[in-house]
Amino acid sequence: MITAKVTKKIIIPVFVILVLSITTMLILMISGAFKNTEPLYGKFIYKNADGSMAIIILTKDFVYCENVNYESPQINAAYLLVCDKIKKTEHKFDMNEFRKLQEAYIAEMNFKEVFDGKYSKIENIRYNEKENQYYYEVPNPETGSYGLDLCFDVASKTLSCGDMVFKYAGDIKGN
Repeated sequence: MITAKVTKKIIIPVFVILVLSITTMLILMISGAFKNTEPLYGKFIYKNADGSMAIIILTKDFVYCENVNYESPQINAAYLLVCDKIKKTEHKFDMNEFRKLQEAYIAEMNFKEVFDGKYSKIENIRYNEKENQYYYEVPNPETGSYGLDLCFDVASKTLSCGDMVFKYAGDIKGN
């Protein structure tokens, strides 16, 4: 009898502590106290339509690209260059002129030659708290103007470069 009473006295407080701990953890998780907002650094891979692998290695200061499709980033960079020209000259462009100027900028760009197989310095990193995403600006090292814009989604652990969405493949030794 005495053992049963002692066991009851021990089990009830342990159970209460356990329930309170679980409740506290759930409340903290719901409130976002344990929300992961840190970017992942390391290797990201994408399988191209032809079966080849595209690779991006992201470090805190540099990005390395290999076998990436640069068409979409070149279009975006050319678009921004045309917008800058419009702001500077205050000239009114119609859509035909805009497209021709954008195509001329694209023809001058060769992101594959500039970025592929090389480490490029990340100039600016921004965090969007609402979307839980990091944005990396990698300028064109030859011109200093617009280059690659990368987006890392913390929740899905994916890195986007233009139309390509790279999956996290692991940390690289030395990061």
